[in-house]
Order: sequence, then C-alpha cells, then structure tokens
Amino acid sequence: MNSAYTSENNKSCDNFFLCYLKGGIDTTGGTMDILNLEKYNQLKNTQWRNAYHIQPPPGLLNDPNGMIYHDGVYHIFYQWHPFETRHGLKYWNHVTSKDLIHFEQGSQIVEPSIQYDKDGAYSGSAYRIDDEVMLIYTGNSVNDNVRTPYQIIKPMNSDDKTLVVDGNPEGYTGHYRDPKVWKEDDMYLMILGAQRDDLTGCVVVYESKDGLKWDFKHELKTNYNEDSFMWECPDLIKFEEDDLLIFCPQSTIKKENSNIYDLGYMIGHYNKNQGSFDDASKFKILDHGFESYASHTFEDEHGNRVLYVWMGAADTSYPDAKDGWTQMLSLPRVLELENGHLIQTPHPHLKDLRLEKEIDVFNKKHQNQYERILEDIKDSFELELFKNEDESLLLTYDKDAKKLTLDRSKMKHQFALDYGVIREYNLKDSLNKLQIYVDHSSIEIFINDGEAVMSSRIFPNQKENEITLNQKNIIITLYPLITTNTKDFL
Repeated sequence: MNSAYTSENNKSCDNFFLCYLKGGIDTTGGTMDILNLEKYNQLKNTQWRNAYHIQPPPGLLNDPNGMIYHDGVYHIFYQWHPFETRHGLKYWNHVTSKDLIHFEQGSQIVEPSIQYDKDGAYSGSAYRIDDEVMLIYTGNSVNDNVRTPYQIIKPMNSDDKTLVVDGNPEGYTGHYRDPKVWKEDDMYLMILGAQRDDLTGCVVVYESKDGLKWDFKHELKTNYNEDSFMWECPDLIKFEEDDLLIFCPQSTIKKENSNIYDLGYMIGHYNKNQGSFDDASKFKILDHGFESYASHTFEDEHGNRVLYVWMGAADTSYPDAKDGWTQMLSLPRVLELENGHLIQTPHPHLKDLRLEKEIDVFNKKHQNQYERILEDIKDSFELELFKNEDESLLLTYDKDAKKLTLDRSKMKHQFALDYGVIREYNLKDSLNKLQIYVDHSSIEIFINDGEAVMSSRIFPNQKENEITLNQKNIIITLYPLITTNTKDFL
C-alpha cells in the first residue's frame, strides 16, 4: 500500500476519512479506488449493506476497540483497513452515538503515524484519567522480518502519542498485544494477550498508579489446558460475586463444523496477589454462530456491561467484499452472570428500532430487516428464513436431543466452506424462546432469554424473502425495524 497521507497533511484536513473520500490520499498501487463521495454513495446502496449495524465505509472492518461512554456520548472504534477489502495496514475508525442505535462518523481516527505503529495500529481499549479519555493500543512495527510490539497511549482528542510498554519482556515473543484497561480501587490494571517463547498462548497483567506508567505484574495462571499458540483480545470483567475472563485462544487443531479460532470465556475469581484465576469454570464458547471473534466490552450509561463482537473470522473472504466494503460488528448485548452462567441479552435500546408489529408473518415476503420472536415452544420445528425459489437458511429444533441447528448449506452464496455449513447448540434444557434479529446480510439468534447466542453472516439473493415454519403452535411476533444507517459514511 502506497499512501501520500501523513500526520502533517492532516493539519489541513479536518477529517481524515472525509479527506480520503474526496481524494486527499493517493492510494496508487492499492486495489480499491473509492476516493470520492459519488462512488461512496454507490457503495452504501449495495445489496448487502446493513440497515442498523456498524459496518465500514469502504475497506475492511475487524476487531471492536476503544469503546467508552463519556459525557453523554458513546465512542466506538474498530480495526479498519480503509484501502482494500482484505487485511492490511490497520487504522482505528471512529463512530459516535447517543443511543447505540443511531451512529455518526467520528473524527478521532487513529492512524499509524510514528515509528512504533508504522505497520499498524492494532487492537486496544479506552479508559479515563480524571476526565480525559485515553486510548491504548498495540503499535505494530516490523523491521528485517522481526515483529516488535509497542503499547501506546493517545488522548482521544489529541494526536499526541506516548510509548508506555517498550517491546515484549523476556519469555514472550512479538505476539504481545490487545491491551484492555480497567480501574480497580485506586489502581489501573491492564490485561494483554501473549505468546510465550515456547509458542503457547497466555495472558499477562500490568498495573499502574496513574494510568501512564505501567509495570509488569504477572502472567495470569489459569486451568485452561487446550492447545493454543496465542491468546488474543483478552478481557477481565468484575461482577458482584464472580469474574469473567474472555479471550480468543488460537489453535492449529481444526474441529469439524467450528470456527477457525474460538471466542470463549471462563467464570472464576481473579486473585491479584497470587496472579491466578481461581475456582474457574471450564472454557465455554461465547457465541455459537458462524461469525464471532474478538469481542470488546464496556459500561453503558446505566453501568450495564455491554459487549460487541466482530462478526467475521480470520483468513476468511466474504461476498460483500466485491462491493468495496466487508465485515461488520454485532448488535450490542448486555452481559450478566446468573448462578454461574453467562447471560447475553439484546441491549434495551434495541427496542427503539421496532416499527408496528405484524400479525400475519407467513404467506408473504418480508424485507430482510426485522426482529422475530418465537415463544411458547413446546415441540420440534423447522424454520426457514431468507426463503425464495433458490435458497433458504434452515434453523431446526430437536426437542428430544435438546439441540438447535443452524444450516446455511442451501444458501446460494457459499463461503468459508473449510469450516462447515452447520453450527449446533446443545441446550441446557428445553427451548422456550428465540429472539432473532435479521439485517440485510446478518442474523443474530438469542436463545432462551440469553442462555446462548448464534451470530452469522448470510448473503441472500433477494432483499425480500419468505419465512416458513412447520409448527403452528408457537406464538410468533414480527417487528419490522427502522433504518438507522442514514448518515454519510455509515
């Protein structure tokens, strides 16, 4: 990638992305040529552009980053390669919202601009020092084929950058990244994903009194003993009685009908003195769909713990890339721990997406933009979504086996076939309720009021499709949903 854009010419450009769209950046040598508003307007009207999800303008989106609620505004960042629809030089794009359903393009884009992040601004988080929002991320720098990770802090409203962790300590490789910071009592803590010299994965913890000067505290001891060569995107969340450790262990072992890498969690107790995660549950999958990785959490205006996931997967190409953009974030979920179980429910603000509910949901076509609720489920069923003469997405419930199966083998646009066309979830007990969100190229299925979630990308041939169900004794509610992505650049 060859870019004429530098932090110097940014001084004459109020918004990096606007400058990019209007041709302020020379991308000679790149595979994309979206350099003006007219071409962007063509992009945002493409078939699989979503109506109410966060998605990239042009380019590729991946990990959610740096999310924080501050002075009445939600700030959401994500990994972004603006020049192509494949992984490359990473920036952080920035969107803002007052309600988590209406978003606007933000101006505080993080760009790789110094020697410590010259090969990409990798994932990180946001935290406050007094009343100032600080962004912290891993700067990627490769010299003579040697990767050196640098942890960098940057005030959200300033271009100033400060190196706070120089390289990787002894015992760890250059795969040392994705800082997540939180404050506990009078101390800041930071958890990082890491790879040991023996090429196994783990997480490490740092601490700081002021949020600026960081000291290595310990490697976190856990009972996780499955094969992994790296842990990415860790998060350690304190609940009232238990703690939640989320991470993405990367493994070379391929499992049938499963994602390339897992996103999962353990419930236990973080022992700061011993550097251990005690009384931990076994590792559990956080999302049972096809597309879920690299989650990020933060607190909303009411103190709820909110989670986003990247609805994508490493080393996977998606059909939307042909339109000049690719991949997306999930809807926001509220996390709770109940009796040792993780509960994930749609954020309450999502109810504001609803239009008037429809009673007759069958025998007609629906725009791929709705919320559907199935209740009082007492028997097995087959539900077909995105159904037309050429294709359908099949969701089946087997009451006797207590199993829910999502099958996208009958969709015309196939992708990621190496990882299977079926995903299954084994229920704790019977199935009582499903809450399904459909956008133009995505589906998110909430099971039994948050017992589990299945998130997936779907690329239907048509913008309107039928819904069929072979079980009539189910209470069904369907809400068409509003379009919130009406602003430029969304």
